[in-house]
Amino acid sequence: MKALAASFGLAAAGLTLGVAPASAATFVYEGSGGSLPDLVDFRSTINVSDNFIIEDVNLTLNNLTHTFWNDLFVTLTNGSTTVLIANNNGGGSDPRGTFTFDDEALTSVTAVNTTGGSFRPLGSLSAFDGGNASGSWQLRILDEARADVGNLGSWTLTLTGTQAGAVPEPATWAMMILGFGFVGGGMRTARRRQKVVLSYA
Repeated sequence: MKALAASFGLAAAGLTLGVAPASAATFVYEGSGGSLPDLVDFRSTINVSDNFIIEDVNLTLNNLTHTFWNDLFVTLTNGSTTVLIANNNGGGSDPRGTFTFDDEALTSVTAVNTTGGSFRPLGSLSAFDGGNASGSWQLRILDEARADVGNLGSWTLTLTGTQAGAVPEPATWAMMILGFGFVGGGMRTARRRQKVVLSYA
């Protein structure tokens, strides 16, 4: 019985090792920029093929220049979810820098400056949390007024998340099979011993 218990313990250990806890990782994707002329709806798409559950999303506008921050309407969309990043914020200032939008930033986009930095968006990027990262992510920038234009160098999508499923390694599968083999052998031996005892009764 001790050998049988040990066999069960080995099989259980194989099962435990086979589903190791997944750890979060950060993935960075780059999207193309372009000109931001008056009354034009600029859109740029990043297609993410990685399959993992989203835990955090940050958006960065790289080398953004414009002659009037207050003209810009900015959103980020994935699937059926759209988050409002900025909407006529910054007053009449002229942005010339790199701007990161992060739910954990200390400064709101309502106080966005001209030189860049990290800002909380108007909407919450946590709306994407819990979804799958794979699919199409679209940045939209609309210049809503005349007389002022700009340009976006590029944009960065930073996703943090955990892989959707963990697959046991080959060595773990071998341990599991070996453990179950011991269990089967132990059970057969126990049955044979039981029959011998009963034959003398």
